[in-house]
This record gives sequence, structure tokens and C-alpha cells, in this order.
Amino acid sequence: MRTQLLLLGTLLLFTPFLSAQDPERAAAAMREDAINQRMRMKPVIVTDGDRQASTPRTVNVDQAQQKTDELNTLIKSVNVDVGNLRKGILSSDLNSKLKRIEKLAKELRRALE
Repeated sequence: MRTQLLLLGTLLLFTPFLSAQDPERAAAAMREDAINQRMRMKPVIVTDGDRQASTPRTVNVDQAQQKTDELNTLIKSVNVDVGNLRKGILSSDLNSKLKRIEKLAKELRRALE
């Protein structure tokens, strides 16, 4: 009986130390919660260091994914066109592809800043 009480007392004494959360784990959980909120299209307060942004904003994840897919396709196409330059073949729409890549990159940067 005495050993059981001693074991129970020891368990109750060390329980707060065992349940204390690691600061790195807490920070990771906070980042994960922020990402989950963004994915649900809820406004998330954007912080810049210690200063908070004046208005919360939302990020349209579907639209950003669509733009990155188009950007990826264009980059692959431009890569093939540049490879053809070594053979002496210049694609007629290379300039328009490069301009579209610039435009998509700017739109993505604005949306995600």
C-alpha cells in the first residue's frame, strides 16, 4: 500500500513536466494551424517580424495552383525552345511565352506577398 501511494505521488509530481510542450513543437503547431487556416480560405493575419499587417488577407489556393501549373508548362516549353536554338531553330512564340512567364510570376508574387 505504501509503495502504491509513493508511486502515485511520484506520478502526480512529474505529470506537469511530462506534459510540458517543447517550444519548437509549439511553434510548428502554430505554423501548421496558420497553413490550415489559409487552405480553408479564412483571413490570416500576416505578420512581418514583430509588426502585424493592418488588414488580414486571403489567398486563393486554387487560383495560385492553376497559375503555377501554367507557369510550369510554359517553363518546360521554353526549355525545349532553348534546346532547339542549339540546332538553329528559333521558335516564333518564344518571346510571348517569356512575357507570359513574367506576368504569371508577378501575379503569383502579389497574391502570396
